[in-house]
Amino acid sequence: MKSYPKYKPTGIDWIGDIPSHWEVKKLKYITYMKARVGWHGLKADEFSLDENLPYCVTGTDLIKGKVNWSSCYRISEERYEEDPYIKLKENDLLVTKDGTIGKVAIVEGLNGKAILNSGVFVMRPLENKYDTRFMFWLIESTVFSEFVGLTSRGSTIIHLYQDNFLNWSITLPNLEEQTAIANYLDEKTTQIDTLIVNKQKLIELLKEERTAIINHAVTKGINPNAKLKPSGVDWLGDVPENWGLKKLKYVAKLKSGDTITSDSIRPEGHFKVFGGNGLRGFTATYTHHGDYVLIGRQGALCGNINYAAGKFFASEHAIVVTIIDGSNFVWLGELLRIMVTVQKLI
Repeated sequence: MKSYPKYKPTGIDWIGDIPSHWEVKKLKYITYMKARVGWHGLKADEFSLDENLPYCVTGTDLIKGKVNWSSCYRISEERYEEDPYIKLKENDLLVTKDGTIGKVAIVEGLNGKAILNSGVFVMRPLENKYDTRFMFWLIESTVFSEFVGLTSRGSTIIHLYQDNFLNWSITLPNLEEQTAIANYLDEKTTQIDTLIVNKQKLIELLKEERTAIINHAVTKGINPNAKLKPSGVDWLGDVPENWGLKKLKYVAKLKSGDTITSDSIRPEGHFKVFGGNGLRGFTATYTHHGDYVLIGRQGALCGNINYAAGKFFASEHAIVVTIIDGSNFVWLGELLRIMVTVQKLI
C-alpha cells in the first residue's frame, strides 16, 4: 500500500495522522443508530421457530460478518410492530453493544421481516455519507477496539453506550475512496482467509501423518519387509515375528506424583512443577531426578503425555512412569501416547 502525498494530525488518540484530504466526523452526524430499549417484558417463551413469523436477531446470530438467519428465533407480528425504529432492512449494519462488544455484520439475503433483540445496534448512513462496507471494516479495525477501551475504563461490566458510540470520531474519505478501500479489504481478507483454511487443512493432514508414522514404527517397526504375526491385542494388531509382548507393569512402574498447593507454585524458581498437562510453574523442592514419562490422570487432561528431565516436582495430577528394564525412553513415551489414544477411541 502506497503512502499518500501528505498527512495531517487529527489530535485524536485512536486515529493519529490521516491523509490531508480526509475528514474526521462524529458518527452522530453521518449515521442513523437505534437499539431495542425495553420491549414491554419480552420473555423467552415468546420466541418461536415458526418460519412464517418475523426474525428476531440477537448478537449470537452474527457470524463472520453476516446474519445467520437459520439460527434466529421468531417473534409474533404484534411484537414486531411494537418498535418501528429497529426493523431491519437490506444492507443495514449491525453491531453488538453488550457482552462481546463490536461483533459486526451486514444484513444480506433478508427474505422476510426482521427486527432486533437486545444487545445490538442497527446503523444506516444518513444522506449517503458512508459506504456500509467501509464502516464494517472500520469497526473491525483496532481503531474501534481502542475507542471502546478508552471509553469503557472504570466499568465493571463493559457496555457500548449509544451516546458514547454516536460521539465516536472516525476518519471519512470521500465516498468513492471508501468504496475502493472496502473492495480492497474484501479481496485481501478473502485471500488471507482462504490461506488460513488451507494451512489448517495441511496441519491436520500432517498431524494425521505424524500419528500414523509413530503408530506404525512402534507397532510394526521400520523394516517394510519384516514378517508379521498376530499379537492377539486389539489395538496392536500384527507385530513383527521376532518381537515379544509384555504387559506395561513388567516394563515400568506407574505412580502418581505428590500433592502441591497453588501457593507453592511460582512463575520462576529452581525446579519445574509438572501436572497433568505439562509445566505448571516452579517450586523450591523436587520429587524426581532423571528422565521420565508423565501421564495426565484426571478429567480432560487424562491421557496427556509429557516428558520431564533433570530435577522436577511431579504433582498428584500426573502419573510418573519409571522404566524398569532400561527400555528406550522416547520409544516408550510415544507408545504410551498411542495406546491411550487408541483406547479412548475404542
